[in-house]
Amino acid sequence: MTNDRYNAPPSREEQTLIYKKVGDREIDLIFLPPTKQVFDRAPVYLIIPGGGWRSASAEAMVGFSKKSSDALRERGWATVSVAY
Repeated sequence: MTNDRYNAPPSREEQTLIYKKVGDREIDLIFLPPTKQVFDRAPVYLIIPGGGWRSASAEAMVGFSKKSSDALRERGWATVSVAY
């Protein structure tokens, strides 16, 4: 049996994905795939925003980390920025 999710060609588009649901609240992350394929399975640069567990903006952290994220993505890494 094959799993089409793993056999599908990789997307080069930014994606917002739900990674957890707490009650009625969906918690998301931003996934930015590598801009070119270097590895069979890309390593991940994980961005966890600060905010003292009261506020966090995954979007703001993507912008704040843009230089490092872009450099790593060009070398085959994926970037993930989580909200909480």
